Amino acid sequence: MGMDASIRVRLEFKKNFWGMNSAFIYGGMQAPEYFNAGIGRDAMQKTLDITIQGPKAEELSAKGKDMVPVILEELDAIFNGQATENVRRDGQNNILSVIMDWTKVPYIQGGASYVKPGGSNEDRITLSEAVSDKVFFAGEATDIAGEAGTISGAIQSAERAASEVMTTITLL
Repeated sequence: MGMDASIRVRLEFKKNFWGMNSAFIYGGMQAPEYFNAGIGRDAMQKTLDITIQGPKAEELSAKGKDMVPVILEELDAIFNGQATENVRRDGQNNILSVIMDWTKVPYIQGGASYVKPGGSNEDRITLSEAVSDKVFFAGEATDIAGEAGTISGAIQSAERAASEVMTTITLL
């Protein structure tokens, strides 16, 4: 099993310059996926969620908050400087952003799991097995129902682990 570095950055802008019907922007060199978080929910649609995984996430993680200008520079190249011009700032002219760097969070330390070459779903099954009916495991990496790597997989695995705990308690 493997898991790479993972970062999510949320930026809010004064206006939507990427298009009201654009849900995703793919293919960036700094950030490969920009998601229009407001599409279908917000008539203004002025927020982008940026997801960065793997080696690029490791590189940007080292920059801390200084990763935001790097991301804005890429958006500026795509949209004629409109990102820097329209990004929201606070009273001290600091860029308003939320950075969730899962690599730096204890007990998370990365993004979604994946099976390495030579591995199989059996590895997820093994990872999900309780230890001596006392320690139970949940999380998207332990999902064996086909939703690994997703929030749904994490929820399903938690339901499975809770059921295992309840079964063990009732047998005592």
